[in-house]
Amino acid sequence: MTLKHLALYIFFIALTTKPSLGTAQKAKDTINYEFLFGTAVKGDVPAILTYLDSLSVTREKDIAFKNKFEGRFKYGMDRTDDYFSTQDTLLNPLHKLFQGYWRDGLLHPEENNDSIFKQELIAFFNKENVSHAYADGKVTEKNLEPVYKKYIEDRGYYCTGFGKAGKFYDFLVWKTMEPEVFTIDLVNHTEKVQVYFMKDFLSLGWMEYSRLGERYPGGWATNEALYCVTKGYDQTSEKFKVIYLKHEGQHFYDYKRFPGLASKDLEYRGKLVEMIYCDKELYNRVSYYLDNAKNDPRNAHPHANYRIIKNLSEEIFGEAYVTDFNRWLAVPKENFMNQA
Repeated sequence: MTLKHLALYIFFIALTTKPSLGTAQKAKDTINYEFLFGTAVKGDVPAILTYLDSLSVTREKDIAFKNKFEGRFKYGMDRTDDYFSTQDTLLNPLHKLFQGYWRDGLLHPEENNDSIFKQELIAFFNKENVSHAYADGKVTEKNLEPVYKKYIEDRGYYCTGFGKAGKFYDFLVWKTMEPEVFTIDLVNHTEKVQVYFMKDFLSLGWMEYSRLGERYPGGWATNEALYCVTKGYDQTSEKFKVIYLKHEGQHFYDYKRFPGLASKDLEYRGKLVEMIYCDKELYNRVSYYLDNAKNDPRNAHPHANYRIIKNLSEEIFGEAYVTDFNRWLAVPKENFMNQA
């Protein structure tokens, strides 16, 4: 099966209730993983390295994680890439290109290396295209996407189209998937959509890489179908039924109704749907938004989290931006639904 051109609007897996940044900085003996993972999604690895330097960790889990994170990001090169020797080697050269690009961008969040990276990719594919297996002539920026997809699919993998997820061009590659049709009830309409449950991932992209595989995208939507990372969900849970299915179902609907809508606006609308339909997970989602918010339109998910908190703060509290999670816990659930 060949997937058509995909726009990457990646959905994050729901996290449990998380402490605030202030709490994270005071905890000197254990790692606040939710603060750390939230900061990674914002693309600010230097802040994480500074945080880890401030800790004197003693737990075996914390020591192992700190050593691995520093091995990936603290030194002149990634010291954690030994898994390339055990994984399928057919796509390793391309995978390494992406990881180098992500690492540079995560360590230098003020820089934008997109143009340089695309030229590196074009040079890579031109070397691979000596027998014109992927393009009749030279690989250029104009034909980069079909060349990219053909190169990966010829090696027995599925992939998303060549595009950005938040701050970076992403590399989402998997081996198997199975379809299932779902009917999704949304606000004032119903969507019938095919969901592909994906397994056997070679890469879950920069959001997995920056968090050492402990967190990863849970799935995404296109204008043709939804894609779900199977290992991320219990299909009987609210996390699947609302935070994944309704959120991505809203994207599916919006792609058809509002073609060309910006990623940051798509994500904002998807998160509003969560506020309307979540019950058990509602306050966990608010906590997640608080810890993963950033007023940066270039990074769709953190920006949407910021907008949710900002707009609900104004409507519920009459204040610009409320960061105290305990105050949100005191808000009745129906207030979130009414304001969303």
